[in-house]
Amino acid sequence: MKKIVALTILSCILIYTGCEDHVHFPKAKQYPADVAVAWINLQQKLVKRTVGFSPGVTARSFAYTGLSLYESIVPGMPGYRSIVAYVGGPLLTPPTDSHRIYWPASANAAMADITRLLFPTTSAANKVTIDSLETSFNTLFEAHGDPDVLHTSADFGKLVAVSVFEWSKTDGGHEGYLPQPNTYVPPIGQGLWIPTPPAFAPAAVPTQGNNRTITPGIAEATQPIAFPLPAYSEDPASPFFAMVNELYTISVALTPA
Repeated sequence: MKKIVALTILSCILIYTGCEDHVHFPKAKQYPADVAVAWINLQQKLVKRTVGFSPGVTARSFAYTGLSLYESIVPGMPGYRSIVAYVGGPLLTPPTDSHRIYWPASANAAMADITRLLFPTTSAANKVTIDSLETSFNTLFEAHGDPDVLHTSADFGKLVAVSVFEWSKTDGGHEGYLPQPNTYVPPIGQGLWIPTPPAFAPAAVPTQGNNRTITPGIAEATQPIAFPLPAYSEDPASPFFAMVNELYTISVALTPA
């Protein structure tokens, strides 16, 4: 009798384990790129419709969005690895049961959250569009997994987005889309920048060069080999004037081709 009970329990365990292992989703690369493409397309529209998204702010948002997308699916990409350690970002613990993560749901949640976090000042209509895109994908996903699996997958994506965003706040460019106080006083001297007509606008993001780069040390590592530059001069016979005039001459003679 004891043997029968033991065998029955063992059979139940094996059946249960077999059922659990049966929930095994494909690797991330086996899914189409629909989620990624849809969110990137939306962000391209948001940067045009949201006040304050200058080229620098826009590039920054794309960088952190791309990092969030990659990190939300890289545990499901054999042969690839997280890059946050190489860029000085937050340590992210991959799911212990990554074979049970539905990667499109993870990516969708990460992209939705990082978009909301990076575009808090966008219009109410745009925020509705963000919510609608996330919901539309979630509705499609319901046919591919039970609610618990989808919930776990989305939780991982959200964790990635929040972690990346918190790290982004320390790079010197956080909330760069907000109006900045005009406290910068440009240096005055021969050959230095001055406001130009017709708007005579103040210097744009004059301290942006001090921000942390995504790749540590990239600015220093990509500087050209030092060589003596010609001294600034307005003398038409000077090497500096000749160098600048060469580019100016080319610029005024450009054709549409």
